[in-house]
Amino acid sequence: MLHIATTAEECLASAEVRATLEEGVRAHGAATLLVASFADQLVAQKELSAYPALSLGVTVTTPVAWARERWEVWGDGTRVVEPIARTIAVRRAIAQAPRSRRRGVSPNVGTVRLLASLVRGALPWLPLDPAGEPVEPACQAAGLTDAEVGVVALAGEYARAIHGADCIEESEAMSKVVDAMAEGLVGPGCVVAAGLGEAPRATRELLASLACAGELTIVAQTGNDAALEGQRSAIALVEEDVAARGGDVAREGEPAPAPAPGRASELQEVVRSIFGAEAGVAPTGAVELLAPAGPLAEAELVA
Repeated sequence: MLHIATTAEECLASAEVRATLEEGVRAHGAATLLVASFADQLVAQKELSAYPALSLGVTVTTPVAWARERWEVWGDGTRVVEPIARTIAVRRAIAQAPRSRRRGVSPNVGTVRLLASLVRGALPWLPLDPAGEPVEPACQAAGLTDAEVGVVALAGEYARAIHGADCIEESEAMSKVVDAMAEGLVGPGCVVAAGLGEAPRATRELLASLACAGELTIVAQTGNDAALEGQRSAIALVEEDVAARGGDVAREGEPAPAPAPGRASELQEVVRSIFGAEAGVAPTGAVELLAPAGPLAEAELVA
């Protein structure tokens, strides 16, 4: 089941996140907090360390790391391809593909980076048949140009190469790992996601699978709607995916927006106006403009 909660706090370990994690630890003895990046992982760990009830039993990690670790245990024996191996395999796929198959795609550094990024994040959802060939009707329905179909064909070449070496792409592992765990009679346990922002397709698919296999809570930040549009869109897509799979979705009550403790109301208005359409913040003296030159210059800003 997917639970969607909201918080007005700007930290990763908000009260809503802590409450869900504590409930998971009490019920299952362990809980997992998923964050967007390794940097966020360090920040969340530091924030949670201030709460003794969450000092043991809580794992903070990223969706990619969570999927890779469990694929090594419950996967089908294939290895998730490493970044260096991916780059080498992409270069070989481009170099060895005949010109007619590339359909005008130039074999340069930019193409290598584009194709590596594409297969890393979206290989399972490309219009490819089981043999790795582009599905022309699907490509036409998606409005792909001839060059874009060529990129899809190169992705198929790459997929055949890594699968032949008993490897699997990161996005493929993320789309399959929860089902692989279910076949091993293992559940994901209590999982909470916070601060994910504009989550890519592979992450959204993983979250939807977690929600359908067990209990997933996504804690969304509220406040500046323009700045948080990517987060809102990602959560909406996960919600649609869960509903399409027949899963249940529950939304918790939304808290009233509140300024952070100790933050002046003028500064809060400035924060909301940075990405939004609000204008005309009333000056109260709580915010100063510092410049490296001119009458407002500060020595610390001159380097």
